[in-house]
Amino acid sequence: MKGKKNIYILLPAVIVVWGLILYRVISSLSGPELTISKKYDTNYEAVTRDTTSYTLSYNYRDPFFTYQKRKYTPNKVSETKEDKKRPSKSKNKLVSKIDWSQIKYFGLIENQKTNNIKALVLIKGNYHYVEKNEDIENYNVFFISKDSIGLLSEGEKKYFKR
Repeated sequence: MKGKKNIYILLPAVIVVWGLILYRVISSLSGPELTISKKYDTNYEAVTRDTTSYTLSYNYRDPFFTYQKRKYTPNKVSETKEDKKRPSKSKNKLVSKIDWSQIKYFGLIENQKTNNIKALVLIKGNYHYVEKNEDIENYNVFFISKDSIGLLSEGEKKYFKR
């Protein structure tokens, strides 16, 4: 019998709430008609334009970019007569006889206990683990880092990236 008491109280409350919702929906749909007045103001004033011209000044400091790059100006050394007589290197460019296209750098292996650094290099189809200042197939390894390696052959240096 407890459930019936609650029904007698809650049923009228639900009916009242739904009644208010329906009343508001119906009243908003059949609202009062809007009337538009047909009176127009025909008294216009003439608009005058300002004939002064303005210019913007852009010589202020940028508030968001506080770091300013410094321009590098190298010290110019005047050429002597001997320098002018020497042929330039670009004219006498030697053609490289070394085929660098057969070399590929794959990465770096570092032993953290002994700080021993080795690089994995593919030379002429063969994989090699090389250390700094090691000679392998007529190439000398003079530089090793985690993203590049430097090789020397017949006095010509070349760097390879991963």
